[in-house]
Amino acid sequence: MSGLDPDGYSPDPVTGLAVAGGITAGTLAGLALTYVLNVALSSVGPWWLFAVTVAVPAVVGVVLLAIPRWRRAGAGFVMGLAIGSIVSAGVCVGFIAWITSQLG
Repeated sequence: MSGLDPDGYSPDPVTGLAVAGGITAGTLAGLALTYVLNVALSSVGPWWLFAVTVAVPAVVGVVLLAIPRWRRAGAGFVMGLAIGSIVSAGVCVGFIAWITSQLG
């Protein structure tokens, strides 16, 4: 019982697979989040689409972080949300700049 916490919880060995899976899922969710936010904010989509796309990934990340067994995947998911949002916004801005330069 030397590897146990005072509460009796023994953490799983760190393999990195949970974090990598969380980062992958979070990145995909972040890309989708940025796309849907752009659609919702451009007056093409319904107003509730904005609320759902912000709330659902945030709730999923908090729930995953709150469960000890899924904490590493939750940390990866939250990191992936940030990565996906930043990458998607950067790609979107670059693509719009490229299209604008081709038109003008």
